[in-house]
Amino acid sequence: MLSLKNREENLDILDIGAGSGVFLQAISKKYKNSNLYAQDLNDISLGKLENISGFRHLFVCDLTAIDQKFSIISMVHVLEHVCHPIDFLKVVRSLLKDDGVLVINVPDIAQNPLDLPVYDHCTHFTKVSLEVVLKQAGFRLYYTSNKLIAKENVIIATPDEFCAQGCTEPHPENHIFNNHMAYLNKISEVASAHVFGKKFHVFGTASASVWITNYAEQWEGCFVDEDPNRQGKTLLGRRIVSPSSIEDGHFVFVPFAHEQSNYIKKRLSSDTVTYVSSDDY
Repeated sequence: MLSLKNREENLDILDIGAGSGVFLQAISKKYKNSNLYAQDLNDISLGKLENISGFRHLFVCDLTAIDQKFSIISMVHVLEHVCHPIDFLKVVRSLLKDDGVLVINVPDIAQNPLDLPVYDHCTHFTKVSLEVVLKQAGFRLYYTSNKLIAKENVIIATPDEFCAQGCTEPHPENHIFNNHMAYLNKISEVASAHVFGKKFHVFGTASASVWITNYAEQWEGCFVDEDPNRQGKTLLGRRIVSPSSIEDGHFVFVPFAHEQSNYIKKRLSSDTVTYVSSDDY
């Protein structure tokens, strides 16, 4: 049985695809006396990484060039960008100590149809398919969940080559893809059929919101975002505004999955501003 209780001192921890070090920053508060390492495709965030307590080195190279083993390896929103995840995970396994721990966080395609149009997501995982991929790469699963974080899969695993023996492919989940494509088609049809004039705005500034604007050819409105760090800026030449700045009588289109869209509509709609989704048409 995997134990994490005695893993708080002098650990060597590697975050693959570390970016600006948000995850390593959180890790440094938990494992205060450990050695933190990062791997990425460039060193543009080196300055930020060097400010993290316990940070030791940034590897700007392919994983196969790293000649070191680690107690914990983390990959937060990395595996979905990999074309051959099993081969990639086998390399990751070779960097782990025998009692090492791998932590993975990827989008759950079963819960989010809007992940399909994300252009740089090479692979899409359900909870089941991610579990099978990890086993095929030689990992034993310790913890799996698609509920801990909304619309995401979280897995903790340990190296165990025997798990790959006899591991079969997951049962085809074509019904998920078919249902998602039907939902995406409906969203695009709504955007194409209705004139998004000056009184129509689009909620969010992430990939789903950008994607839907491709179908709204006559759209004249703004992007609406609750993040104050994005408000006041522009996206695709259009202003990013706060929900509180929307004029009376205007509409905000929410291009997300059913549950998320309904939650946002219920939370932000008022007597003067209406939030809508493809379900309303």
